[in-house]
Amino acid sequence: KENSPKIDAGLDVKVGLTNNLTMDLTLNTDFAQVEADDQQINLTRYSLFFPEKRVFFQEKSDAFDFPMGGNSNLFYSRRIGLYDGQPVRIYGGARLTGRAGNWDIGLLNMQTQKITEFPSENFGVARFRRTVFNQNSYLGGIMTSRIGLNGDYNLAGGIDGNIRIINDDYFSFHIARTTDNDISDYTSSLDPVRMQFVLDRRSEEGFAYDLTFTWTGKDFNPEMGFMRRDDYIGGYLMALYGWVPGESSNLLRHKFKTELMNYYKTHSQGTLETFWAKTGWYFEARSGWSGDITHNYSYEYLVDTLEFCESASIFPGTFNFHYLSSTLNLPPASPVVGIIMTEAGAFYDGFKISATLMPIWSIGPSFDLSGTYRIDWLDFSKRGTTFLNHIIGIRGLWTFTTKISLSAFIQYNTDIDDVIANIRFRYNPREGVDFYLVYNEGINTDPYSRIPELPISDTRTIMAKVTYTLGR
Repeated sequence: KENSPKIDAGLDVKVGLTNNLTMDLTLNTDFAQVEADDQQINLTRYSLFFPEKRVFFQEKSDAFDFPMGGNSNLFYSRRIGLYDGQPVRIYGGARLTGRAGNWDIGLLNMQTQKITEFPSENFGVARFRRTVFNQNSYLGGIMTSRIGLNGDYNLAGGIDGNIRIINDDYFSFHIARTTDNDISDYTSSLDPVRMQFVLDRRSEEGFAYDLTFTWTGKDFNPEMGFMRRDDYIGGYLMALYGWVPGESSNLLRHKFKTELMNYYKTHSQGTLETFWAKTGWYFEARSGWSGDITHNYSYEYLVDTLEFCESASIFPGTFNFHYLSSTLNLPPASPVVGIIMTEAGAFYDGFKISATLMPIWSIGPSFDLSGTYRIDWLDFSKRGTTFLNHIIGIRGLWTFTTKISLSAFIQYNTDIDDVIANIRFRYNPREGVDFYLVYNEGINTDPYSRIPELPISDTRTIMAKVTYTLGR
C-alpha cells in the first residue's frame, strides 16, 4: 500500500508536416483516464481478444492494420505499454501517419520501461500501402520489431493485398514471416511463416461466397501481434444467398448462410484438431428488429487438458457436439435498445447454456445508461461437475454541461469474486484543456476463499490528471 501521492508529467506534440502527413511525438505517455477492460470468461480453446481503449493507439490505428483473419493481426497495439493487464511506463516515442503521393504510410517507434523480469523494450512498426488498379484494391507491406535491452529480439515482416477482380468478387492475401533469437534457419523453412489466401464475393443479395486457405507454421510467433490460434493448416468455406423482398414484405432483407472451418496441426502429420459447421438464417425487419438463429456442429480433438477455471476442465480426447445459438437486436427507435445473445446445447462431454444481455437506455439528452449481463452454466453430469458464472457490468455517462461530465463503469465477476469500479470525472473549461479525476477500486467479495484471508479492497487508486494544449 502506498499513501504518498506521486506527481507526474508528460508531453504530446502533434505536428502537421504536410496537408496529408502528421507527426505525433510523446514523452512519458500516460493513460490514467482510460476506461477499464470489460470482464470476460474464456470457454474456448482460443486466446481472448481485448480491444484497444487508449486514445493514442486508437487514433490512426487503421494505418498499421495488417489483418490475418478475424481478430488476428500482425500488429496489436496492446503489446505496447501493457504487461499481464497492468500498465507499463512508456518513456516516449513517435508516430508518422498519412499519405505521400499514392502511398499510405504508418511509422511508429516507442520505448518502454523495465518491469519485473522483463527488460526495457523498443517497439517499431513500419506499414506501407498503395492503391492499385482501382479504388477498391491495394498492395502493401509491413515490418515490426520488438527488441529488448538484454539482446532479445523478435522481428516480423509481411506483404498483403486486396484486389477487386470484377464487381463484388475479390482476391486477397497476406504472407508474413517472423524471426527471433530461437530461429536458426532464416531462408528455407516454412515453420516461421504464415500465409493466407482468400477468394470471396462480398454481397448481401443473391449468391455470395468465401474460400480461405491458411498456413501457419509452428514457429510463426509475432510478439507484436495477436494470434487466436497457431501452428495449423486451415480451410474456410462460406456460402450464402440473400434476398431483398419488395415493399409489401415486413422483412427488409434476409439470408441463409453456411460456414465450414477446419484446423489441421502442421507439425503432427496433419492431425485434424478442430472442425466446425454452422448453418443459420439472418434477418433484418423494416421495424428495426434484426437477428439470427444458427445450428452449430463442432469436432474437437484435445491433446492436453483444456481448463476453463478451477472447477471446470475438459480432459484429452475426441469430442463431437451440436448446439443452437441466436442473436436478437432490438429496434434502434425503442426506448431501450440492445442485443440479446444465447447459446444452448451439448458442450464437449457435457451441456452448456450461455446468455448475454446488453441493454442501452438513453434516459435523456444528458444521461446514458448501458449494461451487460452474461451467465454461463456448464454441466458435466458424467463427471459430477458443474460450473455457474455471472458477469455483470453497468456503464453510465452523465453530461452535466458541455464542460462537465461523469462516467462510471462497474463490473462484477463471480468467477474471481471481484467487483471492479472505474469512475472518471472530466472538466473541460475550454478547448484544449482537460482535468480528470479518476477513481479505481477492486473489491474482493469473498475474502475468506483464500488462505491467508484476502483484504476487502484489493486495489484502490485515486488519480488527478491535467492536460493542457499549447500552440492553438
